[in-house]
Amino acid sequence: MRLLSVSSLLFAALGPSYSVARLLNSLSELDVNTRYDFVIVGGGTAGSVLANRLTEDGNSKVLVVEAGVNNEGVLASEVPFLAGNLFGGPLDWNYSTVSQAGADGRQISVPRGFVLGGSSSISMFTISSIPSSVTCLKDEMYWYRGSNDMWDNFAKLTGDEGWAWKSVSKYYFKTSRLVTPQDGRDITGQVDPSAHGDGPVNVTLVSSPQPVMSTIEDVAKNSEGQLAFNVDYNAGNTLGIGWSQYSIGGGIRNSAATAYLQPAIPRSNLDVLIHTRATKLYPSDFSGNGTPRIRTVEIASDVNGPRVNVTASKEIILSAGSLNTPQLLLLSGIGPREDLEAFDIPLVLHSPAVGANLTEHPLLTTIFSVTPSTETLDEVLRNTTLQAQLLSQWETNRTGAYVNSLGPIAGNVKASAYEDPSSGPGSGNIMFGFVPSYQAIPTAPVLPSTGRFLSVITAVISPTSRGSLKLSSSNPFDPPLIDYGLYTTDYDINTQVQAIKIVEDFLSLPQFQGIVEGPFGDLANATTDQEKAAFARANTGGYAHPSCSASMGPGGVVDSTLKVKGVEGLRVVDASVFPLIPECNTQAPVYIVAERAADLIRSDNALYD
Repeated sequence: MRLLSVSSLLFAALGPSYSVARLLNSLSELDVNTRYDFVIVGGGTAGSVLANRLTEDGNSKVLVVEAGVNNEGVLASEVPFLAGNLFGGPLDWNYSTVSQAGADGRQISVPRGFVLGGSSSISMFTISSIPSSVTCLKDEMYWYRGSNDMWDNFAKLTGDEGWAWKSVSKYYFKTSRLVTPQDGRDITGQVDPSAHGDGPVNVTLVSSPQPVMSTIEDVAKNSEGQLAFNVDYNAGNTLGIGWSQYSIGGGIRNSAATAYLQPAIPRSNLDVLIHTRATKLYPSDFSGNGTPRIRTVEIASDVNGPRVNVTASKEIILSAGSLNTPQLLLLSGIGPREDLEAFDIPLVLHSPAVGANLTEHPLLTTIFSVTPSTETLDEVLRNTTLQAQLLSQWETNRTGAYVNSLGPIAGNVKASAYEDPSSGPGSGNIMFGFVPSYQAIPTAPVLPSTGRFLSVITAVISPTSRGSLKLSSSNPFDPPLIDYGLYTTDYDINTQVQAIKIVEDFLSLPQFQGIVEGPFGDLANATTDQEKAAFARANTGGYAHPSCSASMGPGGVVDSTLKVKGVEGLRVVDASVFPLIPECNTQAPVYIVAERAADLIRSDNALYD
């Protein structure tokens, strides 16, 4: 079931709104005669970072064009526990994949943020019930920057040491800072303060964790090898089990909108236009060598509304996300020639990699019954009276269960039985998170009326399957064709089967006697590898981490400075540029990319020393 009063929670007022002088609520409010140095398409995670950094000097005029709504006044976006209420609502693009052959032909839901801050404003852990026809894709407020190996591999793949960990570490430390959990508990030994910086995004651990989470910690501390305790997976080596870190501070979600964009809104050199889509890019002229220069972006409020052209004197920056960025490139004539010809789109640049290489983490939920004496959150999910009390507590003093997301402890392991496609010895193939409640799956989509549960989320974080993004039409208001290609390689499905077995073995340890009763539902009957694979195919979704659809590197769409190859004046800064999908949750890596991109842009345009 969904949490209490979804409609009333969605847009309840929270605090002061942005300065109306700089936030434009409709295209009609835009002065078309304004001269902009930079136009940023997308006010999501990366776009918010860029908006802040590119307006710091006071000299550059910047316009952010955001298709979605203002994040201000959205209670469910502020309250960490309520994030599941944002799924499938007005703050979501409400995309779905095409039928996934590797997932029993199901269409997979693809939640993306239709709001300032983008997916950093709506990212969720899980919800307690879903339509049986689709899988609820699950993300969260995890703050997880990936291993040193991952970034060093990015440098190798792009041929640019600027992407190595020794180079990007300064950007990571610039993004965020560690804060005390809202309950004030002592987290000594559960996090490494030296692995954190002094940036605007607050990062913390869960408040008042359930005792079963401490049991998991104790088991890890007494284990060796891959399941040993990891004090801080943001310290460079991600393997092991450790306490999850979230972009939460003071009991409130921290998004790119609240941490980066809101402080920049009052600046006179920044305009933020919401409820407006970029529909096409135009080459305004050509350089002496015949290279098209992209200086103009066409924008519109709705499919039947007027089209307005906005020009950037320095650069147009696409931060529309790994689905909408390649869609806009294709609509603008930048992409595979044959795909453009199918919709009579004039070719500006033949770029075969646009929309190719789309990659997602296959994600599965396994559910275990626990004893009646084990403390979980299931009664909160069932009891609307208790939900109202907890919301009132949160509104009064920002305490209680609602200050948390749902996965207090997580881990990463290698899939040791198979060839390792990960970046190196500090990177995992499988990620798992422990959730002290029932988490819905397609074959068991509704929270049972009785019982207590421990759910374990498993994801293949070094997948070898690849998908694609293509146009469904030449209409920019039509959703694109999203194909994750889930489980199209043996490695991915075999690794997910191994993930199930690792979790079952872990929860069968003697320390969990009297706590874990056993697998719940169809999982209990999946005893062979073949049956576990069938369970995975029937219940897998994506992790809301689509990446790599406009990747950088040889053969990619952008170069290592994120400039679109073959044109001038156009850069991409979002999750689409990763050469490989990050072996972690993508939120923190996108912040890092955006911080480095801001420096690259300022350097190229000589904004200041």
